[in-house]
Amino acid sequence: LREPDVVLRSNRFGSWVDCLAAKYSAMAEDGATGSRGREAAALVSLAEGHLAREESVEAKRRAEEAQLLFEQARDEVGVADAKRIIMHVLCCSGKEADAANMAREALEAYRESDDKLGEAKMLLSTAEAGLATGDAAGRGLLLAGEALKLFRAEGDRKMVAASELLIASLHLSKKGEAKKKSDEAKQACDEAATIFRDLGETRAEAYALHVAACGRALGGSTEAALRAAKEALALFQKLELRKQEAFELHSIAAWNLVEGDIEEAVSAAEESLDIFEDDFHATDAEACVMQTLVQAYIEESEPGDALDLAKTKRDRFQEAGNIRGVAAAEEMAMISYLSLGNFERAMLFARRATETLEGAGDRRAQARVLRTICAMHKSRKESEKALKAAQEALTIFEDLEDMKEQAITLQSRADVYMDKQEHGRALALASEARELYQDAQEVEGEVSALLQLSAAQLADGDRKKAAASAKEAQDKSNEVQDTQGEASALRTLVNVHMAEKEWDGALKALGSLLVLVKELGEREDEVSTLVLTCHILLRQFVEKDEEGKSSEKLHKSTADKTTKIAKDALSIARKLDSPVLLGSALFTVAQTQIMNGKIPEATKAAEEALDLFQKSGFAQGEASALVLMADISCYSQQYGRARELAEEGVYLFQQIGDVDGEDQGWSQLERIEKVEAEERERQLQQQQAMQMAQAQQWQAQQGQDFVPLPQQTYEEAAPSMAAGTYEAKLVKMDIAGGLDPQMLKNQIMEVTKGLIGYDEEIEFDAPLMESGLTSNTAVLLRDSLTQQLPGVNLPVTLVFDYPSI
Repeated sequence: LREPDVVLRSNRFGSWVDCLAAKYSAMAEDGATGSRGREAAALVSLAEGHLAREESVEAKRRAEEAQLLFEQARDEVGVADAKRIIMHVLCCSGKEADAANMAREALEAYRESDDKLGEAKMLLSTAEAGLATGDAAGRGLLLAGEALKLFRAEGDRKMVAASELLIASLHLSKKGEAKKKSDEAKQACDEAATIFRDLGETRAEAYALHVAACGRALGGSTEAALRAAKEALALFQKLELRKQEAFELHSIAAWNLVEGDIEEAVSAAEESLDIFEDDFHATDAEACVMQTLVQAYIEESEPGDALDLAKTKRDRFQEAGNIRGVAAAEEMAMISYLSLGNFERAMLFARRATETLEGAGDRRAQARVLRTICAMHKSRKESEKALKAAQEALTIFEDLEDMKEQAITLQSRADVYMDKQEHGRALALASEARELYQDAQEVEGEVSALLQLSAAQLADGDRKKAAASAKEAQDKSNEVQDTQGEASALRTLVNVHMAEKEWDGALKALGSLLVLVKELGEREDEVSTLVLTCHILLRQFVEKDEEGKSSEKLHKSTADKTTKIAKDALSIARKLDSPVLLGSALFTVAQTQIMNGKIPEATKAAEEALDLFQKSGFAQGEASALVLMADISCYSQQYGRARELAEEGVYLFQQIGDVDGEDQGWSQLERIEKVEAEERERQLQQQQAMQMAQAQQWQAQQGQDFVPLPQQTYEEAAPSMAAGTYEAKLVKMDIAGGLDPQMLKNQIMEVTKGLIGYDEEIEFDAPLMESGLTSNTAVLLRDSLTQQLPGVNLPVTLVFDYPSI
């Protein structure tokens, strides 16, 4: 799922969970409370209702009125609660700095008066402001933890639950390993949800379920996240809180999109958008849903629907004066046009988005879009334009002193230089990006820079440094328990080892990678890892075989091992919705079945793989499958078909510019020619052996030894054994001083004429088999010449190898 460049605030005012309505509704009806107190209490109840309905302006106004009345009534608890509502609205409206200042001032006053509950509430509001600014790893968790202790000491269970829920959100937004953050958030959410359920605070319980769902999604348990989100959705629907229902539907849509359930994603997003469209205000929350739905339409192969939606929303946001929403719609139009293959229109809307964002004063989003423009130019090999766009983005990020975004942009420039084969420039930029990530304490970013550095070093031919950089990336990921980063590092290590043909090192890295992807529950990566493991094992065996180091035992162990791995990969792939991945698994199964000598099974798997690759439009896979099927046909001695398949594979590889694949195709064609030639030679030898046996049988039937001429010394002419009347004039030749070519020709002619009983001259370049020599007499010719040329070893196939004199 593409992360949009225009990042919008969801502005979920309904994330408020202090649960004040019951308390202040009772207070408003309590005759013992003064008139100002009762009026203020009623206003707090109204304000909380406005928050649940996402009516922020009304909520803030009611809370401010309540604060004033509570101050007049000298009700410090009421004042603190009213301030909490005001600060919550400020945090959700992008004014977290104002909220933080307000909380700090109030915190000092409550501490001076030793008001522990007031102090705890202001600590919690300060932490919430920190969450809004992204300061979760710093003071946010510390402040929320202090507030939690105070609420526990005061026995305020509702605020204990509210604190736990904020702590969970802080854990989810901090830096670090996803699984660990997910587990920490879960612990806090579980307590909060239990308390809210016990107290009958259904809306707060529903929001706690939402945060729990976010934690599960972050930890990779998307199915569990969807279950929790649907529970929350049911509660919001029961309470008839339409806006909260829309927020939850959007989350469900996004997680379904990640999970690959496009139909469910589209359905949930459309339902969410319908609810938001009922509001006169075209909010950022509505724009967020639009971003998700556009991408869902594209994944559904409906880019036209995506474009229509983006253009419609652009008009709506313009009418509502939501400039950032306009920019978001323009970005979505850009990716829709890209999906339609219209680069020029896509670039037009990308440029419009940068202008809109500049007008809105959102320079950070503007620079991100410029970075996307860089990637667009790079995809068309327009290097100079790509570098220019990246430099514009870099200048903005430098002005904003955003080190992380600077580093990302430097990596974009490095990618362009890698495409230009300017590896030295790419190395320098990747190194600079790494330093910026280090300064920003962004370990995940540093890992990505190290991996890019490794790729550049590998391309530059320095495989030793490439391996060292990848290993360092792996170690750093391991230190911070970043499993995803470690997996990426291991993939890079595999590539380095493969480039060096260090098969054992590659297999070791793949073994570690397999453990990680299983732990992450990434089934598609698990299949890819198993498939690659098979391929390397097979390549390792082929290399040993070519070196003469193979054996029957090694062949069997390799076949058994790869067969099991390939079948495991296929079993998983059949449960996934990825035709290309399934095709890859079938391709691997076919390879292992060839090694097992099971040609029908290999053919079936290869044909199924080819069909999947063709239907998916995966040309590289299709070409590889064709070459593999050529190999199978060669084993079946269908040399004509094998040649056709291999030639078709070579052609496809040429079309997509895959040089390595093309080389494999040509190698397969050479192998087919070689095997076919060897088979022809084998058949010829069998035929000749059969003919010789027939000649021996014929002579036995004639009562003669299998000797064409008498065994005495040929000082005089010997009579011909042919059925004709011509008698050959033969002499035993002295070859001590070398052979006279003319004499040898004459001698061969004499023997031949004697064998066929033919007294006319035979042309030296005329095929002997056409001059009357038969398969049987051809063998006799060879034996006769052997006796006349002592010490010269002539093959049985002499006449077939050399058909004329």
